[in-house]
Amino acid sequence: MTQTAEQLRRTVGKEDQAAVAELLKKLRELDSDQVFKDPAQFDRLQTAAADAVKRFEFNLRRKTELKGNEVLLSGDGDVPEEFRKLVEQYYKSLSKGSEKK
Repeated sequence: MTQTAEQLRRTVGKEDQAAVAELLKKLRELDSDQVFKDPAQFDRLQTAAADAVKRFEFNLRRKTELKGNEVLLSGDGDVPEEFRKLVEQYYKSLSKGSEKK
């Protein structure tokens, strides 16, 4: 799990680096053999690590969902020469259709 988090840290953007670093810190605390000697401490660390993963996942999901609602336009709007007459005909047909109503 720690290796996967390390890979994640290398691929996320700068704004997510702190969250991944916190997640790695929590996971590394679970790597110690001393943790297993105290079941209560193990439970606390495991809960903290799980919460860090959930927070990161929630924030990542929220960013992804927000990006899905953005309208992105590319290009300058010019129509290639070979399609220009077709586009003109299309708009003429649309304008004729609205005159009938």
